Amino acid sequence: MKSRIAINGTALDVGAGNCYCDGKNWSPGLSFEGKIVRADIIQKPGIDVEMDADKNWPLKNASFDVVYAAHVIEHVKNPFHFVKEAHRVLKPKGILYIRRPHLSNPVLYGIVDHLRGGTTTTFNTFDADVQEALFEKDVQFKTIEIDYGIRLGKVMRPIIDLIGFVNYEYFLANKFIPIDEIRYVMQKITVENK
Repeated sequence: MKSRIAINGTALDVGAGNCYCDGKNWSPGLSFEGKIVRADIIQKPGIDVEMDADKNWPLKNASFDVVYAAHVIEHVKNPFHFVKEAHRVLKPKGILYIRRPHLSNPVLYGIVDHLRGGTTTTFNTFDADVQEALFEKDVQFKTIEIDYGIRLGKVMRPIIDLIGFVNYEYFLANKFIPIDEIRYVMQKITVENK
C-alpha cells in the first residue's frame, strides 16, 4: 500500500472468523486503534455479533468509523447489499476497507463458495468520482486507494509500477504472475437528498 492509514474509533470486522487481531496491523497500510466489534455468520467465542452479511445487519446506522472485510465479499451472494449495509453503518467519512482475491488469482476458482473476484473497477458503481455511481445514487464512496498483493512482490512491484497497475491487471495478470489479492480503501460520502 502506498500510504499508511491510521484510524482511531470503533470498527466493525465483518467475517471475523477465528481472527482475534487487535487492528494494529490489520492489513498492509491500515492501522486501527480502538474498539473492534467482531461479526460473523456463526456465533462462537470472540464474536460479538452473529450476522449474515447477505442480510440486513443488526447494527445501528452511522455507528462505526471503519468497516473492515478481509476475504468476505467474494463469499456473499449480493455484494450490492453488502456495500449498502456497510455504507449505512458507517459514520460520515467512515472508511470501508475490503480485501478480496483478484480475478486473476487461480485460488479464487478453487474454493467452492468463492462467487467472484475483484479488479480495479469493481466498486466504480459506488464511486462518486468515477461518475458511474448512477445505479446507487444514495450509496456513494470516494476511493482513497486501491492496492494489491502479488507473489514475488519485491521483484514484481517495480515492474508493475513501471508499466502501471491497471495495464498489468488487464494485459498481463492472467498470462504472467497473477495478482493474489486486491485491497480497496473507500471513504463514505453522505449524499444529501434534494
